[in-house]
Amino acid sequence: MRKVLFFLLLSTCTRITDHPTGRLWGVTEREPVQEQPYVQAEGDTVAYVLAVEYPEGAPWQMFGEYSACHLSVFASQKKIISVPAGEGTSLVPSTDRNRLVGGHLYSYAFVGVDTIIYKDGEELFRYPLWEFLRGFAVTPEGVYTLGQGASYDGFSLRLDGLELFSRSSGTIVGEEDFTARSEGALFRTDEDFSFGYMSTDGDFYIVRGLFPEVVSFQDEVDKVLDVKYIDNEYYVVALRRDGRLGVYAGGKRKIVFDLNDSKAIHSACLLSQAGRIFLKVHFHLPDSGERLYVWDLRGNAVFRSESSVWLYMEDASLFWYGFPGDDWEYEGASKIPLSSVGDRLYSPRCAVLRDGHRYAAVTATDNLMYPYLLRDGRRLAIAVNGYLIDIEVIP
Repeated sequence: MRKVLFFLLLSTCTRITDHPTGRLWGVTEREPVQEQPYVQAEGDTVAYVLAVEYPEGAPWQMFGEYSACHLSVFASQKKIISVPAGEGTSLVPSTDRNRLVGGHLYSYAFVGVDTIIYKDGEELFRYPLWEFLRGFAVTPEGVYTLGQGASYDGFSLRLDGLELFSRSSGTIVGEEDFTARSEGALFRTDEDFSFGYMSTDGDFYIVRGLFPEVVSFQDEVDKVLDVKYIDNEYYVVALRRDGRLGVYAGGKRKIVFDLNDSKAIHSACLLSQAGRIFLKVHFHLPDSGERLYVWDLRGNAVFRSESSVWLYMEDASLFWYGFPGDDWEYEGASKIPLSSVGDRLYSPRCAVLRDGHRYAAVTATDNLMYPYLLRDGRRLAIAVNGYLIDIEVIP
């Protein structure tokens, strides 16, 4: 009898608490979660990683640059930004068209006759000319861009798209190098931005504070390959008329390297760290093939390689990343091991040495493994089906 009464009471209670809509009284649907912009906690050091992400299970290794994907930014392992790219959008997942600055994704694209600059997928500004960005700086005043004309002749320096300085002909000198992180072709000198360019008549100019000044060299020079501002002085590496490679400060010769046997010089850049200056040259010898050398300015070879390798420098010491069990060894550089055979850095932008810590954004070859953030040997999975193309550590 007690069991029957208990069942009747339970049934009555159930009917009483029924809502006309079929829901229980007092129970409402959960409010949608409002996504809050990610804010880095004051005092924290955070590694930001840029990933090219494809739908789960899609064979991303088989896809081209224009396949539909997302450009996703992670703060450590937390996804904070995701922007559609590839097919159906104006953005492409190229390493030279996207970069991390201040934990944000900056991109540029060509649409119609315009160059458009984006921040986190939203258009910042545009201007009616196609230019490849050779320099880029985010400042409190706005975004500075140094663009080379699509025909590689002519260039402009702009602030938020407004032209500050330009030439209808000429070629910008200098590249961003990741051995010792630099600002690239557009760099800060004291309170001004500066850059160098070669005119069509063969003269080399340095632009500082929007004023160009021709550089007079101690030797006859055919072409300038790099310029850096080091210790309040402009250092330049130039190919001389006699085929040798010279390093100059204020136009005065510092040292000359004899590379007359070289079939081609692919690149030459100046590195500065720990109070020392180095010259890194990638060249080709007719009988021996590809070479990569690093010299100090006393003429000592501190690194030699018979192939090109992505080098990173900390306290004037050189490092490179390789997977376990490979047979590569390089004189003058230490190996930083990746986790598994076949793991790799997708671009030279994928590693940085900061305050004694080594960070790398690593793409795994194994389809069953996520790419990962490597910090001092500790592996943190980045949960995307795809690959990693950039890393930034703040502060």
